[in-house]
Amino acid sequence: MALPEDRLIPEEKFPEKLRKLIGRDAPKSAQLMVARGALPMPPVVQLAALYQIYKTGDAELKTESEATLRKLPATVVRQLATEPMLPIVLDWMAVVFQDAQEVLETLVQNRATDDDTVVLLARLANDGLCEAIARNQERLVRSPAIIEALYYNRNCRASTADRIVDFAARSGVDLSHLPGFDEVLAAIRGETYVAQDAASAAAADEAMQALHVETEHIVATQQIDFEDDEQVDEVIENKKESLIARVSKLNVAQKVRLAMLGNQMERALLMREPNKLVQRAVIRSPGVTDNEAVGYAKNRGLPEEIVAFIAANRQWTRHYQMKLSLVKNPKCPLHFAMSFMKMLRSNDLRLLVRDKNVSPAISKMAKNMLTSSK
Repeated sequence: MALPEDRLIPEEKFPEKLRKLIGRDAPKSAQLMVARGALPMPPVVQLAALYQIYKTGDAELKTESEATLRKLPATVVRQLATEPMLPIVLDWMAVVFQDAQEVLETLVQNRATDDDTVVLLARLANDGLCEAIARNQERLVRSPAIIEALYYNRNCRASTADRIVDFAARSGVDLSHLPGFDEVLAAIRGETYVAQDAASAAAADEAMQALHVETEHIVATQQIDFEDDEQVDEVIENKKESLIARVSKLNVAQKVRLAMLGNQMERALLMREPNKLVQRAVIRSPGVTDNEAVGYAKNRGLPEEIVAFIAANRQWTRHYQMKLSLVKNPKCPLHFAMSFMKMLRSNDLRLLVRDKNVSPAISKMAKNMLTSSK
């Protein structure tokens, strides 16, 4: 399913008398009466009429129609959320009642609710609503975008995210673009996977939540240089319960998800994981800042593919410090490094000539560049 571009209800679906009150050419006074709920009508008809006025009316009509819907008794609203209404109307209800948990949980269970609506809800849902959405396996198979939305929602429990990705793999749903999906497939085939029991899954959930709360507190209360491994080590070691111990409770798929959704401290910790899948997820996280990327570029212990990914990112390599850091890193592919060298200052080229830690090719090129500039 997909919501139509035309978000209006066909006029013929309304009783003839009502059409004269809610049509675009209807008197404003008549439209206001409907918008304010002043005319008695069945709840389903009233909901449709309020929706139509909201979509076609001016600012005042929009405000009045939405306010009237929100004032309906809770039992009536919940019943409306179960009705086989037009998907566009149910989508509007999801927007109006975005702060009403019971209404949203009812809407996601309504077969008439469009998958696009569920995708939007899944992106912002709390843990309870995420769980309600995840239970509808028919929708998950039909609309993989729901799985992806839940996976990237930090409120979705780690065990729930694992379960729906596992289900998708078993059901033949293509989520190859999702970080960690290949790992999950290998796990399902029994190559590296040891199934978690309920207690282990609960422990992983608790570990991830505690980790996030603790690291958020650290980031908020301390000035940390994420390029300085020694400082990060010191902060971690000073904690009563090591953050490393918390991360160790997560499986690979959960670490990948945390890498994509975590904060700076969590990413800095996960970048030290020996598993390249986790490292790839860290560097591809949308939360990585320019300063973080520079810090990673300086790290000579990272795999070449991570350094190459950074070097290929045009946004990050706009910065002079990034270019210099990559040139100094022997893991940076030579063609990238030599390209960046052309933009370096003379004093930095002189330092490269004497730097025994850079590759001989870089040192030689720096010397040639200095010679040719004389």
